[in-house]
Amino acid sequence: MEDILRAVALGVIQGLTEFLPISSSGHLIVARELFGWEFAYDLTFDAALHLGTTAAVIAFFWSEWLAMLRPPTPSPDGYPDAICRIPAHRGHFHRALLLAVTALV
Repeated sequence: MEDILRAVALGVIQGLTEFLPISSSGHLIVARELFGWEFAYDLTFDAALHLGTTAAVIAFFWSEWLAMLRPPTPSPDGYPDAICRIPAHRGHFHRALLLAVTALV
């Protein structure tokens, strides 16, 4: 039971510090050292916490992810959005999306 409470505490720390511009992994290490907590597989536990955070972010922003994968809806004049009104930019949405996804990998 004690390990479960430690895991919940570290999960809360991970969740609160994930979106701050500082290391959430560092906070996990500091919390362990501060409270003297040890787990049998610390690195595996950290990886599981990060995987859980990733799954939560994907689930929370699921509709936004889908919206980014779809091309923009056309405006009344037939162009997808303001940038695509410039003829040189027409048809570049999917290329830009592919480059953005590649940059994230």
